[in-house]
Amino acid sequence: MNLAKSGSDEKEYSTLAGEIDLMRERMQRLKGQQTERVLRVKQVRELTDYLLAQKTTLIKFDEDGFRRVVEKVKVRSMVEVAFVFKAGIEVREILW
Repeated sequence: MNLAKSGSDEKEYSTLAGEIDLMRERMQRLKGQQTERVLRVKQVRELTDYLLAQKTTLIKFDEDGFRRVVEKVKVRSMVEVAFVFKAGIEVREILW
């Protein structure tokens, strides 16, 4: 009878160990997602601060400002592009 209980205990231990591993993996993913969110919030604040700090009206293309806030430009088609800001925001533009 002790052997059956011992085998049962091993099975239960193995099951619990597997669940603990799954929980650790989930915790790591959640920590990564939280870190990503904190980074995005920081980037949005930096973008907002930069835009609010501009004292003059933009009258010509500002390459430095553009590079500072835009991460990449995606060309979707001949008439559509998407600007991906460093803060993670994506804005689509249709050109006519």
